[in-house]
Amino acid sequence: MSGRPISEKANQYEYKSIVIGVSAVDVDLKATNAELFGGANSHMKGSPNQRGILRLTTTATIQIKYNSTSNDAIQITSTESPYIEEDINISNIFVSSTPGATITVLLKYI
Repeated sequence: MSGRPISEKANQYEYKSIVIGVSAVDVDLKATNAELFGGANSHMKGSPNQRGILRLTTTATIQIKYNSTSNDAIQITSTESPYIEEDINISNIFVSSTPGATITVLLKYI
């Protein structure tokens, strides 16, 4: 078996609950929640461009874009929660939503 010890891998994730208080277009989660992407207070020990797993839940319809606001949006409704992407290279998420949406984001490096 190769790779990091299990105890180290257990700390390779971040989980945040984020409330979008107003109608929002392309909210930059890296700018507002830097620890999600390996910031100073992050538990994630790898490069922010390391492959990982994204698990996202939402209480309202949202649109997300990966890595750049110029990428196509993915629409996710509350009935499609949780939305899961595996083995994805992600360095940022941009969220557009209606007022009052609560989203939870779990990012885990693999």
